[in-house]
Amino acid sequence: MRVPITCPMSFCDIEHLAHLFFDCPFAAACWEHVNMSFNWQEIEFAPDWLLEKITALNSKDLSKVCMVLWGIWHWRNKKIWNEKVVSPGFAMDSSLKVYLEWVEARKGIDRTQHASTIRAKSETKWKKPEFGFVKINVDASVFIGAPTFTIGMVVRDHNGEFFSGKTMCLPEVESVFEAETIGIREALTWLKDQQFHLGRVIVETDFMLTVSDITGEGENNLEVQEALEDCKQKLSEMPLTTVRFVRKNANRVAHEIVRFPCLANDHIVFTSPPTCVLEALTFDRLN
Repeated sequence: MRVPITCPMSFCDIEHLAHLFFDCPFAAACWEHVNMSFNWQEIEFAPDWLLEKITALNSKDLSKVCMVLWGIWHWRNKKIWNEKVVSPGFAMDSSLKVYLEWVEARKGIDRTQHASTIRAKSETKWKKPEFGFVKINVDASVFIGAPTFTIGMVVRDHNGEFFSGKTMCLPEVESVFEAETIGIREALTWLKDQQFHLGRVIVETDFMLTVSDITGEGENNLEVQEALEDCKQKLSEMPLTTVRFVRKNANRVAHEIVRFPCLANDHIVFTSPPTCVLEALTFDRLN
């Protein structure tokens, strides 16, 4: 096989470990996106550098290093084998989402936590809300290089019956994080406008970073600060509404409805379930 030896991301140098993970402009931008800086000029042999960091860094920073290295390698392979090209910001945001899901999967249950928090962090299947509640599942879809992104949301009652649905197509965003946060904001706005908040409402998303920031457990992320503040303000006006994280399998219906075609800067409201979500709705009810 003829295998190119030049860097597939920049085509400006021979691909070796130090270049791939540190010197390449794509890699350098990835490190910059997560606010990590090292003296790359001192890195002569990448494995030795990593071994040194394993002993020197705290657990949180070492996890971030591993996340960046994995993300660079993952999206490098995506470009080679699938011809997918993403921005460093998109690469790191998607890597962070995978990392957070990994952390959650390995986390043992802290029995001192409130019971509702335990349930929220352990649910892998969609569950009907309790009597008197409605549940809205939200998802965002970001297509690389597209001028827009899409939000999908579905409201169901305590019997698991489809109540209403909505898709929106909005101007492009800088990151998956921003898209998912705007998705929650738009869902809360819709709930308020439709007066769903007069009852008890549970809003679910499979993007943990947004949930942790809205609930005050995460860091102050300036890139989505405006959208986060909007979410917090709306929640303060809707005291019976909560936002929580669920796994992807528990958010299937929102994932399907977000794919429904929608014109740019427009929205579609469904009073009955579109065909694309029927299978997912049935799956949730049976499980």
